[in-house]
Amino acid sequence: TYNLTAQPPCDDATATVNVTLSSIPDAGDDAVITICSNGGSIDLVDGLGGTPDTGGTWSPSLTSGTGVFDPNIDLEGAYTYTVLGTSPCPDAN
Repeated sequence: TYNLTAQPPCDDATATVNVTLSSIPDAGDDAVITICSNGGSIDLVDGLGGTPDTGGTWSPSLTSGTGVFDPNIDLEGAYTYTVLGTSPCPDAN
């Protein structure tokens, strides 16, 4: 919070500005994951590089409804992880 107060010879006046910082969302870094078609399930967030924020969504959706990829059910291909930004910060994918 910043306060501005007028100095003499001006009449007293006060104005306040509240500043709020929003965190920039981090969806991590692109990665390539190779697993066997009969392998176990993996959490795709663990395969991303960097330090991705939790709570994002995957597109297309995985059968689990979460970020867990099951090679026995889910299709191979490109999956995009999106973390929603808080205004005024944009979403990250």
